[in-house]
Amino acid sequence: MGIDELRQDAIAMTRWEQHKFFVLIAGVILLSTFLVSVALSLYNSSGAAQLDLSRPGFQEVRKQASRDTTTKTFPSTGTLDKAALDNFSKLYSEQAAKVSQTQGFDAAALSEESLQLLNADTTANAQQVQ
Repeated sequence: MGIDELRQDAIAMTRWEQHKFFVLIAGVILLSTFLVSVALSLYNSSGAAQLDLSRPGFQEVRKQASRDTTTKTFPSTGTLDKAALDNFSKLYSEQAAKVSQTQGFDAAALSEESLQLLNADTTANAQQVQ
């Protein structure tokens, strides 16, 4: 196929065939803009925007928010020897005992206390109020 044949093919192309790549790119940009606008409207209307502490206006609140680790955790690094396995077994047994105290189909199974979502101070205050 020579250069003259390619030129004749280009002349014979319709306007759609000449510009379909650009139309495709414009369509993708329009579709992505629409989907992003839908996602942002859902983000704002669901209330998740009010909970997002990574937004720039919440720098002071972010400093006040802290992760309360009331439960003991097993380290993810270190040597794996008999002492580490005994430590893991002890921590696991403590958590398993707490979990097994709640009946599976009890209404309280999904309470904040049974899921251990509250720290010890909040749990004590909640029990005093009741």
